[in-house]
Amino acid sequence: MTTSLLSRTVFRVLILCAGALTAFGAPASAAVADIPAQQVALLDSLGIQVAVATYIPPGYTFQDVKATPCARGAKRASGGACSMGPDYIVRYHKGDSWFAVEGTGGGLGGTSLTYKTFVKTKLFGTVPLRFGPGPDGIGLTPTAAQMRSPQNELYTDWLGSGPFYHVIGEHIAPEVMTRVVSSVEWLSNNS
Repeated sequence: MTTSLLSRTVFRVLILCAGALTAFGAPASAAVADIPAQQVALLDSLGIQVAVATYIPPGYTFQDVKATPCARGAKRASGGACSMGPDYIVRYHKGDSWFAVEGTGGGLGGTSLTYKTFVKTKLFGTVPLRFGPGPDGIGLTPTAAQMRSPQNELYTDWLGSGPFYHVIGEHIAPEVMTRVVSSVEWLSNNS
């Protein structure tokens, strides 16, 4: 086999492997996660660790980043948070279905939806993912059918000890959302 033919064969195999990884939902790099470089720079400028999803389900695309820095001269805690911020949200969508990872310095409310399943994460240990209509805060175990059915509202509890992080979504199946939640990592520029 000639060197040229061998090179083309190796190149084709690499392309096929890369395509197979993409087709099977291999996670994006935490440094990229389909977030444009300008938006990564904005997140980086907040002065806190930024959590992002590294698994983006098939068909979902990056929608936007919204970020609010701490006020100029604001006193910061050891984690970089100030009394009112900084805040950010990184959002992905597919039609009317969406999910987002959110971070904030404070001003949190409680979490309470009917069903609760637990998700193992690298950053926060095992965390509850809540969803479903009905009496708030019960924490019932969902059925397999409920895990496969898109839910109107899903979210994790607030995670961390300041800044705080939250994964939220609408019109997405809990089994898909558990993969998103379990993929959350620090944006590598901030680690």
